Amino acid sequence: MASINQIDIDYEGLERKVSKALNLSPGCLFVLSNGVSELFEFVYPTKLKGNMIPVNTKSILGRAVISRQSSITNKLRKEKNLVALGFLMEMGLEPIQKLITYPIEFTGKIEAVLEVVRRGGSLNEAPDFGEEDIRIIKEVIGKFFSLRVAGNMGQG
Repeated sequence: MASINQIDIDYEGLERKVSKALNLSPGCLFVLSNGVSELFEFVYPTKLKGNMIPVNTKSILGRAVISRQSSITNKLRKEKNLVALGFLMEMGLEPIQKLITYPIEFTGKIEAVLEVVRRGGSLNEAPDFGEEDIRIIKEVIGKFFSLRVAGNMGQG
């Protein structure tokens, strides 16, 4: 069975769909893929490729992978361990204030993690993420991948 790493995914298209559904500006989506051992590697945006985050209970990503559950962090700057996200915090025009971490399971294991961010000059400037936003992401991902599979039928 193929892994998600072996599938050519239009991450820019996925970012456009997530951005539109959640009313976010460009630069709101980061995708990490299951790499070697206990590390997840950035695959989108491509300029971050090669940067890895360890899977452990100290990182937001690690907790999502281990628990197999999405999480919302609306007070990102108050997180104790931001070392893994440090270089992302200031990327873009405005700092990241809010984060949804959304693991994607494929063939029985967590193959990728989406990190959807909301930026703002201050914590209060960026509206909080809620459970409805996770439901919307799930719906967008479901449609995105089902359309992709349907679009690939008969090719080969």
